[in-house]
Amino acid sequence: MNKLHRALIVVTAVAIFLAFNIATYWWVNSFDSVAAAISRTWTTMINNWMILIILSDSFVFLLLIFIWLLGDARQRGWRGLKRWGWLVAMLAFGSPALLIYLTFRPSKQT
Repeated sequence: MNKLHRALIVVTAVAIFLAFNIATYWWVNSFDSVAAAISRTWTTMINNWMILIILSDSFVFLLLIFIWLLGDARQRGWRGLKRWGWLVAMLAFGSPALLIYLTFRPSKQT
């Protein structure tokens, strides 16, 4: 991967991260409190089967990505905290963390 591709991926990751944060800010501000936002969102989710289907499907993909990431990091020689840290980063930051991982991961070890 050349420097231009890496730069484009990093810019994309940052743009997605900023968009997620702006959307989260708007979501919380559309309610009286964070607790109210979570409560209302939870009620909406459990009362809409399509949302539950989409979230269930997303969970399966997330699980597959976690399994792949653990194996890929192991093949690249990352052990312990460094490898598991990427899973924590993906839980905390979502797809931007995955894009950064794909950009800066080392070559596979033989």
